[in-house]
Formats: sequence, C-alpha cells, structure tokens
Amino acid sequence: MKRPSSLALAAILVACSGPNFHDVANGKATAAFPQTWDTVRLPTHQPPLPRSSVTQAAGNPGATAQPRGRTKLAVLVLEGRAMSTDEALALTDIFRARLTRNLQGVVDVVSKEKMFEILQSAGKRAQECTSDCQIETARIIGSEFVATATVSAVGSSFSVVAQVKRTRDGTSLAAQDVLVKSKDAIVDGVTGAADKLAADFAKQFQ
Repeated sequence: MKRPSSLALAAILVACSGPNFHDVANGKATAAFPQTWDTVRLPTHQPPLPRSSVTQAAGNPGATAQPRGRTKLAVLVLEGRAMSTDEALALTDIFRARLTRNLQGVVDVVSKEKMFEILQSAGKRAQECTSDCQIETARIIGSEFVATATVSAVGSSFSVVAQVKRTRDGTSLAAQDVLVKSKDAIVDGVTGAADKLAADFAKQFQ
C-alpha cells in the first residue's frame, strides 16, 4: 500500500480536529520531518516600529521592548496552488500555531475561531481572501498586523513565501522564502518559514 504524503495526513488531521493534529500544530511532531529546505531571507529594509508602539519594562531601560496593550496579528488562510482547500486549511493551522508559540509575549495572534466569527458577521469567508484583499480583511478583523503565506510549485520543488504586513499602510515588515524539494516536505517548509518569520518580525519590537 502506498504511504500517504505528510501533506495528505495534515489535511486528514485538520478535518478530524483531534488531539493529534494539535500535537503537530504545536510543533511536537515536527521532529519527524527532515531539515531539507533552503532558506533565503527577503530584504525588507524596514526601520523599527516607532517607539510609541512599544514600552520598556519599568525601571529597566535595557529590557526588551514589549507592545503596549493587546497588539493583534491576524493569520489569513494560506494560499496554496495545486492543493485542496482542506490541505490549505491544515497548513494554515500549522502556520498559525507556530507563530502563536514563537510570538508569545510579543503580539496576540488572533485565533482561527475568532477570525472566522468576525469575518462571518461581516458577510465574508476567510477562504475567499486572496492577495488583493489581505489588508482589507485584516482591518475587518481589527488587527494591527497580518501574516500571510503562499505555496507555489517551482519545477519539481515548492516555494513557501511568508510575510507580515502592517495593516495601517500595507508595509511589509518581515518576509521569508523557503524552498522544499518535494510536496511531501511542504509541511516542514511551512513550519520553517513560520519560525524564521516570527524571529524576523519580533525584531521590530526590540
């Protein structure tokens, strides 16, 4: 019997919404995936966010800056070419979970349930959003920042392009481009892109 690909397994997990999927989404099962991607950081040349958007720890000027209040980051549904909607949703859950873990204490990542609830009340579906309406969707959600990812075929390989934009003006603040060698490695590529994107974006608050 042909062994199912990791991407197909991810789609099955999200459809079942069982505890095993949460293990994958929280990074507990990612060690099973080989580190086979090549990473190229896209130059953004963006200055740090204005100091008015962050605060220093009281009495310790050298402390790491933290955002004031509850700064929110919305994670939109991954745009996947040559894959099913279920696969795209599964990858989005993994992408969001990695960002949530890596950006804890930096920004609040809007949960999938909350995002879908807000969009539904506005008469929109998250799956329908493309690159043309990312900023508009983030504004509806009420988030200061928005994270997006796209998976595209490049010959026999696949490219995972992820970035974070500022909702106010659409400026790209962080970006990563991860190349994986096969469709079976896309899950690994999305995980790697999310980890590196979070580290890049967090620097904006330092």
